[in-house]
Amino acid sequence: MNTGQAVNSVLSLHQILIDKIVFERNDDCSKLPDNMSFEFNSKLCYADDKENYRLIVDVTLGNGADKDIFMNVVMSGFFSFDTDSELDQTYKEKLIQENTLAIMFPYIRSVITTITSQTGIQPVILPLINIVGLLEQQKMKEESENQ
Repeated sequence: MNTGQAVNSVLSLHQILIDKIVFERNDDCSKLPDNMSFEFNSKLCYADDKENYRLIVDVTLGNGADKDIFMNVVMSGFFSFDTDSELDQTYKEKLIQENTLAIMFPYIRSVITTITSQTGIQPVILPLINIVGLLEQQKMKEESENQ
């Protein structure tokens, strides 16, 4: 391995935008509930040229019917793929799906922690997650809903 050369990624992040933030807290809520739920969805949109992508990530936090706390964050990341790379299409799509989400997740965690730290309760710090496992769960959920 030549350590003198930079290894460039074939995937580039151009921009991250916050599309939506909703935060609601009941007046009686002074600490994080024990039964906090976490729902995570993502959608990858392809541009006409198939080399530019928009990943939309939607995260919802809450604690059931009483909704002591509810938060919804939707963020978009805009990516491109190096057209000069010689990767097969299946590998390229897998790389895009997994890596765009892995790149976006720290930004989402940061936004959620920052917002909740300003609300007078303990900040919410999302756990590290297995991106591949998350995508597999999401795919299985979509397949079961389509049947």
